[in-house]
Amino acid sequence: MNYLIIYCHPNDKSFNRAVLQQVTEELYSTGEVIDICNLYLCGFDPVLNRTELQQMQTGGTPPDISGHQQRIADADRLVFIFPIWWVSMPALLKGYIDRVFAPGFAYRSTSEGVVPLLTDKQAILINTLGSRYNEYKRSGMLDMIQKQFAAGIFNFCGIEIIGHLILGNVPRSTAEQRTEMLQQVKQYIHTITLTRS
Repeated sequence: MNYLIIYCHPNDKSFNRAVLQQVTEELYSTGEVIDICNLYLCGFDPVLNRTELQQMQTGGTPPDISGHQQRIADADRLVFIFPIWWVSMPALLKGYIDRVFAPGFAYRSTSEGVVPLLTDKQAILINTLGSRYNEYKRSGMLDMIQKQFAAGIFNFCGIEIIGHLILGNVPRSTAEQRTEMLQQVKQYIHTITLTRS
């Protein structure tokens, strides 16, 4: 199975980077084919400007975006690894969604409504929180996050979310707790790789 990992964190020494390493090692150990897209490392431009928006509305695709769309087309499963900032994704990843998940590629609008075009894809999300998991859950923000990603983005394009792992209280966690969380990531990915569509 082909996996595309979309990774978004500016610090290459972050805990998110350790999560990426753990996911990559586990997928490699089970013989999966992996493509890693590090949005900061590749210098992805997140700005959907006026010219590109007009081009997109007439079915055009900028050269730098067609390559990213091809990587998605080649993948069976998409793995998104990123921190939750302000109850959402980092701006760079939002720009990736804006530009890459474009009409004509991710969905098509018709007189009958929206037709999703990525129905052969599955997604796995792994997020980190600055706050405790239970705080997010009690406040309702956790539900907001999950609805935003599922209904607002992935399901809209036909992508089935088969896993969403959220790791809380990362900045204040101990080394031992981080080791436990990485073991949780390893087991989580191992279990998912046993599930085939």
